[in-house]
Amino acid sequence: MEIIHNLTTDGSLKIYQDTELNSFSFDSVLLANFVKLNKRDDKIVDLCTGNAPVAMLLKHIYKEKTLEIKAIEIQKEVAELAIKSVKENNLEDQIEVIEADLKGINDKIGSNKYNVVTCNPPYFKLDETSNVNPNEKVSIARHEILVNIEDIIIESKKLLDNMGVLVLVFRPDRLDELIIKLDKHKFKVKRLQFVYPKKGQKCNTILVEAKKASNNSHLHILEPLYVYDENGEYTNDVKSLIM
Repeated sequence: MEIIHNLTTDGSLKIYQDTELNSFSFDSVLLANFVKLNKRDDKIVDLCTGNAPVAMLLKHIYKEKTLEIKAIEIQKEVAELAIKSVKENNLEDQIEVIEADLKGINDKIGSNKYNVVTCNPPYFKLDETSNVNPNEKVSIARHEILVNIEDIIIESKKLLDNMGVLVLVFRPDRLDELIIKLDKHKFKVKRLQFVYPKKGQKCNTILVEAKKASNNSHLHILEPLYVYDENGEYTNDVKSLIM
């Protein structure tokens, strides 16, 4: 069933969702807020866009900037929701939703020209122990069925200009693998933040910014972000996020 929700707490952005498809999560809010656009940064590609929460949140956060955002989604039904959401918020002039496989998308939208690539990718490897959702459309969003993290890094390298950055939200238990693959394709991690449900619990999310073709190995690890306080309420740090 198709429904429309508030994407932002102030109700200024709406997003279409389908109860039978994978819904956007708080990870999208974390990712969009983690992105730091410099003065020159106005060309962005959002891979695995889903119903386009990251693309729309970026435009909301950087409302004073004119942006060119290409939002790439392989699943037709999900891409259609993204298109409806973008139209609902009158953002068609700055966000273009493209239904396509992200592998080789540079051939369609151009290479070496984008300042930032963002991605909230499928987190889980697909193997014989995988607990795959019987709903294929949901499992595609969660597991590396159609695309894996190395595919995303390879395509990002093709899309980005020489000062461009790839910004990801990912799982901490795959951080070592992620860094190895980034290094293999000549990316250097520049910013890293660990996200915890609350103090005393294990980290369950990481935010990563990696720069293309960088010789500088300087890494800035941000202070940890705790989502909930001891009373189960959002922490002040989370309340300060644009969502």
